[in-house]
Amino acid sequence: MSEISAILSQVTDFSKLNIWADLIGIVLVLVPLSQFWMMHLVGNILTGRMQERFIDGNWHPAPHLLPSAPKWMHWIHLVGMVTLAISGLYIRIPYFVGARTAMRFIHYAAAYVVTINFIARVYYAYQVDAKEFIITKQDVLAMLTQMRYLFFMLPIEKEPSFGKYNPMQRLTYFILMPIPMILMMVTGFSMIWPQVLLAPVAPFVWGVAAAAAYARVIHFLMCMMLIMTTMIHMYLAITENFPGLLDFFFIKPFTEEDVEAHHAAHGEHGGH
Repeated sequence: MSEISAILSQVTDFSKLNIWADLIGIVLVLVPLSQFWMMHLVGNILTGRMQERFIDGNWHPAPHLLPSAPKWMHWIHLVGMVTLAISGLYIRIPYFVGARTAMRFIHYAAAYVVTINFIARVYYAYQVDAKEFIITKQDVLAMLTQMRYLFFMLPIEKEPSFGKYNPMQRLTYFILMPIPMILMMVTGFSMIWPQVLLAPVAPFVWGVAAAAAYARVIHFLMCMMLIMTTMIHMYLAITENFPGLLDFFFIKPFTEEDVEAHHAAHGEHGGH
């Protein structure tokens, strides 16, 4: 009888844990929408940054000629993550009837694609451009200047220049994206093969089923954190460097002439 009571208590605890996870997940997504997006957009309009960039066409970040490989991997990552988000949210909270099996298959297929693409990008970074993402002491100090600029404490004419990637981008690509991605992969595949991957931790958390329940909560929270990070990343890409965004998605690639014209307009020496 005491064992049944313990199981029922555990089920109740998991229900409460999932409710809290849902609430935290909603906050993680709504905060960027309601606070950062709207408030920062209003700031861009009031300070004249929106007019200078989108109407006058004066974009400060220098154009860079990037190879195609990271661009294609970025496309694959984007499509895969959107697919995972839509199918994963359906699996957790079905918003229409009759597609659970199909959504689960789509979710698993997208998970393999995103994982392989992530490994490929890490390998590419190790071979080609890892040094561009490493955060240095100078980046930490420069991050304060960048934050002052992003929150309108510096005028637009004093926009700091950081080269190919700014400190916030390095922080995102080096820490804020990879860590939740890895945790999401580990917990996701643990739910596919719980008897194999969760067996080592099962004795500490009331068995494999309980371990899978904890993994599900962590997986969901990491997903929502990535959605939040992606939303902020997307907003800043549009408002701070829209031409760079168009180039990165092959919509309007930069040319040698664009690079030289920017250097000439800003009194810089040529080079990429």
